[in-house]
Amino acid sequence: MRKHILVLDYGVGNIKSIMAAFKKFENDVLLGSANKDFTNAKALIIPGVGAFRHGMDKLKVNKLDTRIREFAQEKRPIMGICLGMQMLFSSSQEFGESAGLNLIEGDVKRLSPKQKHKLPNISWSEISPSSKSEPLLEGINQSDKFYHIHSFYAEPKSEEHILAKTKFFDKSYCSIAKKGNIFGCQFHPEKSGEQGLKIIKNFVDISNTNE
Repeated sequence: MRKHILVLDYGVGNIKSIMAAFKKFENDVLLGSANKDFTNAKALIIPGVGAFRHGMDKLKVNKLDTRIREFAQEKRPIMGICLGMQMLFSSSQEFGESAGLNLIEGDVKRLSPKQKHKLPNISWSEISPSSKSEPLLEGINQSDKFYHIHSFYAEPKSEEHILAKTKFFDKSYCSIAKKGNIFGCQFHPEKSGEQGLKIIKNFVDISNTNE
């Protein structure tokens, strides 16, 4: 049976644009959440917009949080986008302490804790890659800009899990995270033009190499 890339359908996320972007580089892209959808998936995309706790609650309804952790243990590639990235982490401070998937150790924090700057951060911002040899960042340059819209950011416990950072006034935060087969983009690659599509293509290539 042919393997597909699974875009997780759990009621939270900008599904249409993500599906369209991945279908530019992969014929077999499936929107779903059933056990059989996970079984035949070579990679998993976790989209998401909105509040951390609401997203985690949605995942827990059908035990999707458990299924995601099992998928990660099987060393199949995962990409979390925006809220989907944040939920990969241990916990969030949004609306009180909430537990995440804990696939990458670290916490989700408010971008401007003392209301110093207006939130959400809605911007086309540069990323600063920490590695020139990372396959996900193939073809991405220091000056390339990506579409960000968020009020919180993920802070990995270990610097080695930061692939790229972005500046928000005097704050430098993790905009791409990686731990093994697990990737997270705080920005929206599917809405970031040609450079965003490069990241999506690179992830598809990683997924195909991993088979």
